Amino acid sequence: MPADLSRHYPLIRSLCGLPGVALEGPSAQTEPFALLLAAAMLYPAEGPLPYRENRDTDMILRKVHPDVQEVEHKGKRGEVLIETVRDVQMEAHLIPNQAPGRVFILNAADLITPEAQNALLKVTEEPPKGVRFIFTLENSHNLLPTLRSRLVVVPLSASVADLPGHLSPKARTIAAMLPDWQGLVDRLGAKAADRLLDDCAAAREAILSDNGYRLLVLFAAQDKKREGFIAFCQALRVVCVHELLAAGGYAPRFLRAITALDEAATKAGGNVQLPLLGIHTVAAILP
Repeated sequence: MPADLSRHYPLIRSLCGLPGVALEGPSAQTEPFALLLAAAMLYPAEGPLPYRENRDTDMILRKVHPDVQEVEHKGKRGEVLIETVRDVQMEAHLIPNQAPGRVFILNAADLITPEAQNALLKVTEEPPKGVRFIFTLENSHNLLPTLRSRLVVVPLSASVADLPGHLSPKARTIAAMLPDWQGLVDRLGAKAADRLLDDCAAAREAILSDNGYRLLVLFAAQDKKREGFIAFCQALRVVCVHELLAAGGYAPRFLRAITALDEAATKAGGNVQLPLLGIHTVAAILP
């Protein structure tokens, strides 16, 4: 298990009480994180670790606990099929074997078929008492919007040590939040990606200070290329999720921002005029 996951302990504590979480990022980060989160969900603690150190949590981390189930991929191409989800629905209503509840982990959730995702809607919206769901995947936008809306999407990133040294301190802070910083560089180019980080850092400060004019200027700087506008909305959304979690889940401006940025990123993929979309998005974030 990566040693630097200890930096996520405060985040794990903030997620313990949630019924459904989607961990977005590289599998090397999300899958070990999912096990730590499962241990904390079932056996929370207030000490140095977010979970109690006992035989049960040791079993969870070794993947042998009967009440923490990693859902199998049984499709010919590695998919999670609807038949498997129906088994999950049935098992979710069973009494736990030895823990206070049950946790279902769906790794590589990008590979859950659309039919299986639809079958998960009810049980994730109204899970039986004590039942939690953890999804791990590289891009949460690969989930159906109806399923994604039922989960708290938490972007994870690679280690800060993996980031390029030329970034400014504020840009490094933003890059460390992003689940796929290198993928952003590959798509936009190094200079454009660096500029996007600086703009996200400035947009975060504009939201915190209720500076709508500054936020409008930053959105206007993104409307030259559709791909860059979408990348800015998605990256700023990640930043807002981190701010929301840091605030203990109550930060109305960041809740508004997450919803507005989700909608903007989706609409920007169509024929909408980007300058108008930027204006509407800022108005939704800072009404």
